[in-house]
Amino acid sequence: MGATAGLSPEFDRLDRAGLALRLAEQPLRTLPAGRGEAAAFDDRLTGILRVGRPDTAERIVAVHLGPVPATGAEREVLLGTLRVWLDNGCPAARAAEALYCHRSTVLNRIARICELTGVPPESAAARPGWPLALRALPLVKAAETSGAGFAND
Repeated sequence: MGATAGLSPEFDRLDRAGLALRLAEQPLRTLPAGRGEAAAFDDRLTGILRVGRPDTAERIVAVHLGPVPATGAEREVLLGTLRVWLDNGCPAARAAEALYCHRSTVLNRIARICELTGVPPESAAARPGWPLALRALPLVKAAETSGAGFAND
């Protein structure tokens, strides 16, 4: 039918129906229109955060990636390597295989990201922060291209 649907978390009291409705509306904003998909609130938390507060997306990128997105020619290589490295569970050998490069190349690129961000890859901040920032980055890029911009903190 091409309709989209948002699903709230379960609720057990009628007086929580209004809140459940508001929560069900939020994952809808993360779905493309007309594709006939359903999205559960709990499964779309990152997307809800990005769509609900685009200024937060910019801050997430700034906090977790720092100057990496502004590295010019290095940008796409560093971000692409980081994405593949994270998607493959962080072993350099697997990421190198997926990127068709040497393991030490992956390690050098990750080291460069660590140098720029000041965060070692094994830190508690890097593990949730880098993937979240990579997910938020397209929203920041879209705002930059549209000229909307976000407030800087």
